[in-house]
Amino acid sequence: MRLTWLLGLAVSSMPLQRSCSLDELRQQLLHANEVVAACAASATEAVCDPSAVGPDDKVTLAGGTRRVEFGWLRLALADAQKSRNVAALASVRQRIEREVSELATANPLTAAQVKDEQGKLREILASGAFPQPEPDSFWARMWNRLFLWLDGILRRAGRGASSTQWISQILMLALLGIGCGGLIWWLSRIRRKQELVLKKPVAERTPNRSAGPEWEVWLAQARQLAQEQHWREAIHRVYWAAIARMESRGAWRADRARTPREYLDLIDRQSESGNDLAQLTRALEQFWYGGRSASEQDYSDACGSLERLAAS
Repeated sequence: MRLTWLLGLAVSSMPLQRSCSLDELRQQLLHANEVVAACAASATEAVCDPSAVGPDDKVTLAGGTRRVEFGWLRLALADAQKSRNVAALASVRQRIEREVSELATANPLTAAQVKDEQGKLREILASGAFPQPEPDSFWARMWNRLFLWLDGILRRAGRGASSTQWISQILMLALLGIGCGGLIWWLSRIRRKQELVLKKPVAERTPNRSAGPEWEVWLAQARQLAQEQHWREAIHRVYWAAIARMESRGAWRADRARTPREYLDLIDRQSESGNDLAQLTRALEQFWYGGRSASEQDYSDACGSLERLAAS
């Protein structure tokens, strides 16, 4: 922590940039190459000093000024100074040597040549072959200002990482949060839908035994729901009418804790009654528990199975 603070103090004490020529820039790159080579030979704090790179440069050319930043080089030296890992310095030296070679072969334009090139560019743009530049809208300017403001905050928040890295991490976390939130919302909708399907008031599921035999009460409810075209609820009542009818005939002892599949296991599935009860069980699972939409034909098929069970 102390080393990081001292490094930040040393870097902040340097001038932000200096004006120089191409030759001076080349000399600075050669000096930086020597610093990197010394750091690779003995990775000590004194040798791998990021401040030895010098400030950023502002090179004055005929076409204007160009800023050359060395933040990437200082960061590489700081990493080597902290971790003693000099393996990455080989690629740094290759980049420096490549830039020195490009500067050696560079042939900067004169002021007259730059002016001539600018005139040709203006003629091309004015010919109409390219869309003319338009000023940014108000919202675009506001967005740019907001982005620059956030960029400044992120740069001040972390000296060891660029603002682009901070922004990418924030976007990644935001996308992860949106994805998790969407998944939770989707699961809650499915659970609520299942609760609406399965959770029914007791008054709707329990027949009034004083109105007659239990299976006939279930059947009366089914017919009433069918008149209202509530086919799914009607099939549910038809199934329980069949269960109550078979219990009244002594097919098994009444026990409402059984599941539909357990009721089905109490009867011989190879018999006609077993086949009809299996069809009713499948209809109950598809339309009542599965939440599928039922039709009048599905209700008629269930009633046919009930009639055969009641007559057998």
